[in-house]
Amino acid sequence: PVALLAPPHRRPAAAGMARAACAVASLALLGIVAAVGAKGPCSEGFVRTSPVIFMCGGSDGQVSSQYLALAGSNTKSFTIPKGTKDFQVAVVLETAKDDVDLLVYNPSAQEYLVRYDTGKVSDMQLRGTLSGAGVGSDVGVTYTGSKSTPETVTLSGSAPVALEVHIKNNGIFPVTVTLQYSFGAITDCVDPWIGGCEEYDPFEVQRTIVDWGIWVATNYGTADKAWRELAGPMTETQQGWPADAAMVPFHKWSYVWTAWPMADAKGAKWQEVFHYVAPAGEFADKSGFDRAFALANISAAVESCAVDLHGNISSEDDAWNYLSKVDNMDTFLMECSKKTHIGVGELRLFISRADGHDELAREEFQSLWDRLHLCPVGFYRASEVIFNCHASSGHVEVLVAAQKDTSIAEFPRGIINLEVSLLANRDIDLMLWDPEASMWVVKWEGGIIGRGKQNGEYKGAQLTFSGDDSRGPLYEESVTIKGHLPTKLALKVHNYASMDTAVVLSYSWDQIEGPSCKNPPSGCKAIDEQKAATSADQLSEWMLKTYGSQHEAWQSFQRRYAVRSGVSEWMRFLSNGLRFNDWQQVWQAWPAHQQAPSSWQEVFFFADADHNGVVNETELGALYRQHKVKEVLSDLFMGLHQSEPNWTTAWQDSAEGSTKITSSRWQSMVMDLLEKRRLPGGSPVCKPPPAQKPAVFAQSTRVALGQAGKPKKIGNAEELGLVGNSFAVLVRLKVSGEAPSSQVGPVLGTPDAAEDQALFAGVLGGRPAMSFGGKVCQSDVVMPVDGWVEIAWVYDASTKEQRLYLDGSTVKVCGGVTAFLGFGAAVWEGLGEDPAVSWEASLGSLQIFPSAVPGYELRSMFKYTPKWQLDGEVTIDDADSAVRMGTSDSLGIRHRSFTALVSLFRDKSEDNGYQSVYTIFGTPKDNSLEMVVWNGKLGFSFGVTRCASDLVVPTGKWVDVGFVYDAERREHAIYQDGVLSKKCGGVEPYEGEGSEVWLGLSGKGIGDWKGKMRNVKIYGHSECGEALRVLSGQAAVAPAPAPTSRRLLSDGLGSVARQEEQAIEDVANDALAVVDLNHDGAIQQGEFLAELRAITGDTTLPVGSTATASATSTTSAAVVTMSTVATTTAAPVATTTVVAKATSMEVPTASPTTFLLAPTTAAPQAPAPPAPSTQAPAPAPATPAPSAAPPVPAALALAAPVPTPAAPAPAEPAPAIPPAPGAASEQEVSVFHLPFVGTIKVDKDGEMETGGNAATTAAPPAPPAPPAPPA
Repeated sequence: PVALLAPPHRRPAAAGMARAACAVASLALLGIVAAVGAKGPCSEGFVRTSPVIFMCGGSDGQVSSQYLALAGSNTKSFTIPKGTKDFQVAVVLETAKDDVDLLVYNPSAQEYLVRYDTGKVSDMQLRGTLSGAGVGSDVGVTYTGSKSTPETVTLSGSAPVALEVHIKNNGIFPVTVTLQYSFGAITDCVDPWIGGCEEYDPFEVQRTIVDWGIWVATNYGTADKAWRELAGPMTETQQGWPADAAMVPFHKWSYVWTAWPMADAKGAKWQEVFHYVAPAGEFADKSGFDRAFALANISAAVESCAVDLHGNISSEDDAWNYLSKVDNMDTFLMECSKKTHIGVGELRLFISRADGHDELAREEFQSLWDRLHLCPVGFYRASEVIFNCHASSGHVEVLVAAQKDTSIAEFPRGIINLEVSLLANRDIDLMLWDPEASMWVVKWEGGIIGRGKQNGEYKGAQLTFSGDDSRGPLYEESVTIKGHLPTKLALKVHNYASMDTAVVLSYSWDQIEGPSCKNPPSGCKAIDEQKAATSADQLSEWMLKTYGSQHEAWQSFQRRYAVRSGVSEWMRFLSNGLRFNDWQQVWQAWPAHQQAPSSWQEVFFFADADHNGVVNETELGALYRQHKVKEVLSDLFMGLHQSEPNWTTAWQDSAEGSTKITSSRWQSMVMDLLEKRRLPGGSPVCKPPPAQKPAVFAQSTRVALGQAGKPKKIGNAEELGLVGNSFAVLVRLKVSGEAPSSQVGPVLGTPDAAEDQALFAGVLGGRPAMSFGGKVCQSDVVMPVDGWVEIAWVYDASTKEQRLYLDGSTVKVCGGVTAFLGFGAAVWEGLGEDPAVSWEASLGSLQIFPSAVPGYELRSMFKYTPKWQLDGEVTIDDADSAVRMGTSDSLGIRHRSFTALVSLFRDKSEDNGYQSVYTIFGTPKDNSLEMVVWNGKLGFSFGVTRCASDLVVPTGKWVDVGFVYDAERREHAIYQDGVLSKKCGGVEPYEGEGSEVWLGLSGKGIGDWKGKMRNVKIYGHSECGEALRVLSGQAAVAPAPAPTSRRLLSDGLGSVARQEEQAIEDVANDALAVVDLNHDGAIQQGEFLAELRAITGDTTLPVGSTATASATSTTSAAVVTMSTVATTTAAPVATTTVVAKATSMEVPTASPTTFLLAPTTAAPQAPAPPAPSTQAPAPAPATPAPSAAPPVPAALALAAPVPTPAAPAPAEPAPAIPPAPGAASEQEVSVFHLPFVGTIKVDKDGEMETGGNAATTAAPPAPPAPPAPPA
């Protein structure tokens, strides 16, 4: 019954079914393979392809061989050569039930010479004649008839033409027949010619077996199962063999091989494959089958090792010279074996013994190197396949879009003997389109070759189409083009599935001739590095905002975008990075990819720094950090320039008196800049806060949860954006009381929803947890008790992931979760799962966002979420109307930096007398913390340490006030209407443990507030004036910086998960690689000046270390503002010569769209195309950034020269913010970007010389003096 479920031609005999259950052992290990069969008579380099072998001298009597007639088949068994004398063949059946007919076909006459029903000789006419070309050359034909046993045909005389012997099986099971034959000498035959043998192409056989291996591994999983189900019905045992030994004889291998739907479409026949599986004899055993089964994995492993080889040796000729040496080849194989866990012998057999010889042949090396899909220097891979002139083959994965046609490759005219096939686990159609003739050449419905005609000629080439495969679960279609293709043909795939599908593309060709044989080859295009770098910077900026760390980005991309075909495990060795087509999915995940100036293929080329076809974790980390490095260098050098106009002081502060900035010192500088916002010398860098996402619900008042709390309904699930979509819930929470493991309680929940639809965001077992739809996601990290923490519960509908964050770090990611579907559910604060009796918590803030907030933004969002705020307006005129804010601990004031903002309206009843003090913020218990108006001016005190402004706060009008304490610098700062009015140093942090802080109320001796207050906010960090103006609403959030063309090439970074300190170290390393032009691991004075000139564009700066200071130093405490920037006229771009070590290269100087690069010229990947040495591909002209956006820092770029852009009209410099009367001498400075034009030479020590037109650009006019402020 099982057998009858198979297609008729695949149904095994009963005896074969019985034997299929037997255990199979490797006879190779038993040493008896050679004993069971002798190698056929074929010459060296030829293999047996026929059951009957014809030699010039004749058969020397009767010979027997066996042949397997597949069920329902009528196929050619062998060919009788022309000139064969007195041939006779008889078909002997195993049983009388076998229904088999012997036929002889004359292909020259296209008719059956012998056939039981319609032949010239048949059951009705048992004798006949085959006419020859001359007199007396007729051949007599005798047939015993189809009912005779055995059925026999005899030819008397020499065959005048070649004849085909067919065996027709009329049954529903395969049948083994014995052919008993004899023949005399063959006329006009020259030894050592042998009929039935064909030349063996080991490379074609290897390619075919790899394709078969992909299919068979997908269908059967393991070699044992595949052997049992494919070969088991055909195995035989013989007397004297071990009881558990079984092998497949030569004649039965066709059954095993033709189970593969593509068997007849490939270049190697089953007989050639059998020679690979059973090179020693007439039987294929389990060990040979296993070797063939493993070939697909070995192929993928070899490709992975080729990638590593290219990482060390990028030149094809150098790689060939290296591997052609035996010792080097041994080393390569051993390293590959260590990586892939495949034996050295198996790797050697695949790479260097495919042709049967031990030495690595050039053709074998070429096959290895072609797997890298390399383009010459200056060109990028733009196609799935690179069409080299020489014979080539390979496999690639291709992503095809859902329910549409996808173009994969364009076959060039002049390609010879092309084979292409596609394999997928969803229904697809392979199609060929002629773009010149505008017609479908191959298409199941509507093609010249298709449903009605699967073989045919097109423009002189012979095409064979496998037909439409719609059987499943695997779908495989192929096209073979024999001969010379005289026209271009586009390969397209239609995907019928409702989702994007990855397919395996297999291809091979013998040669490309004519004009299409060129360098660079078809499939390569010239790279515009400027555009690619700009796109890469934009992608980097998105990655920074989307992923909390480069390791998180790497894991997400590997998990979501390194999507293999699902067809097999054959590419498991290739998962050491994001490959070409994986990158397409990364690119499409970026929402703005369609607006990028370059394609995903160009950005892949840019990100793949070593151009080995894989973006590994190191390279992705460099891309991830790229935008951050640009910001760091801009902030650092622009900040130094503004805080220290005397460049020598800036250099001395940076180098700390040394002759160079060492790597460790540079790390410290970047760490201070990113963590402390401090420049060398101590000056702070002030940047506005980033724009914050609007919350659909926000609550900043403190709420008790648990037994002491009172649950509150905050809305329904749809209104809050929780149903069917991504969302994020952000809270500040403090858990009190019992040990963490006993803490169970909801922060947010839907208690009225059905159990399998209920939403829960809270704490389970002392750990943050989230659940809905019956899926629970619980952190492995236990929360602290009696301490404030920041928690985010995030659901991403696009990836079906729940993500839990604790204090900015990812603590759990749970996948496979469908969206929350609690339609109509009421959402409650503090109500959901039944809380434990011991549940006791305080909720400091709660925000709900209708989107999946990326981890990168969480720290910023929590940072700029006030610890406490009062949005409305309040009138305070006595103690009863004062507002209690909370304790110093809950407000984040004790022992920490903080910022307090408030808009004040002083009642006219408040006077400015020396003894008149009015409370803004106070601690009534002991007056240990006071922010007041005293003597009409703002005052700030911790205990007896006081700081007072010199500016009067007017009555009868609103005034924006900021009190800032910087715990690290031990400084009080007072701001009035966004301007720094006083700064006082030497202030120790506030120590008032548990002190109650009030709005408008202090203790004895300090008056209550008289007037109004609004927009009250307390932040848990220190802020500067520019940020205060944004946070208080006086200034707009600065737009995101424009993208630049910076590229990072520092090596060995970002290869493991990073802690925050390590991530900063990586950024510092990348930035050092940019500034360190001579790559000696330190920054010389000349290199420092080069970057300073490039970033600031200040042409008045000297070039070289011997320059002297031309300006006096100002106070080192000046605050540098990075947002109030005025753009200036872009100077023409000049070519700059940079000499790094012994290398000289032409580079452009600063322009508004270029940024300093590490050297982008990689070692040669392939022979460069012939091209004029003086001509470089010209990138598109730079486009000036919009005037509303901050300018892009101008810098050196080690890339091809950039054409001179037209200079835009001069822009008016932004006026500096006028200081208020009595303001402190430390004022914020507007930053100007000035382009640098000139020729720079850097020697091996990093010193610089100048030349060219470095002084051709004048500085812009100074900004006009600000108007005098009103009295």
